[in-house]
Amino acid sequence: MEKKQRMWRKCLAAFMVLVMCVCITGEQSAQAASKPARPSISLVKRTKTTAKIKIKKKGSVTGYQIAVKTSKKGKYKLVMPTRKSTFVLKKLKANKVYYVKVRAFKTRGYHIKHGKFSKPIKIGKYKKKSTKKPTATATPTPTQDVVTPSETPVPTQDPTVTESPEPTQDPTATESPAPTQDPAATDTPAPTQAPV
Repeated sequence: MEKKQRMWRKCLAAFMVLVMCVCITGEQSAQAASKPARPSISLVKRTKTTAKIKIKKKGSVTGYQIAVKTSKKGKYKLVMPTRKSTFVLKKLKANKVYYVKVRAFKTRGYHIKHGKFSKPIKIGKYKKKSTKKPTATATPTPTQDVVTPSETPVPTQDPTVTESPEPTQDPTATESPAPTQDPAATDTPAPTQAPV
């Protein structure tokens, strides 16, 4: 009997190994078929300490993993995953360049399947936008001196020209008697009329 039990145990073990192999290969082929596609990303807005990035969704995915590095030859560090198609990188330095890439992932039960990383994008240094107000250009403004064909010009008084005051009499000058009609007549007495 003991030999039969050993034989049954070996057969049962072989059967279980065979079932497990079939199940594992079946899961792997099912997961391989559902591998997420490579996403594409673009920079939306760069501020002094943040950068807003948009992910172009390709297929159905559970979420995205973001990888960031600070130099061209540096290593990427994974940032917290997100389920949204836009995300904001925070605590950036204004005078540094960043490189960002993203990959999609799908979850099925406890299994996570990652796709390929997107092409990295470069987030340049923060450039402060100039807030200069546009300078006013010298444009002629219409004045009253402009003559249109339908109007006649109105003479205006020039404010720089002032009238000279009336000449005043010199207080040291003496008055001279008023001249008469005939200057020669003043030397001779006027003829008197005789009584008639």
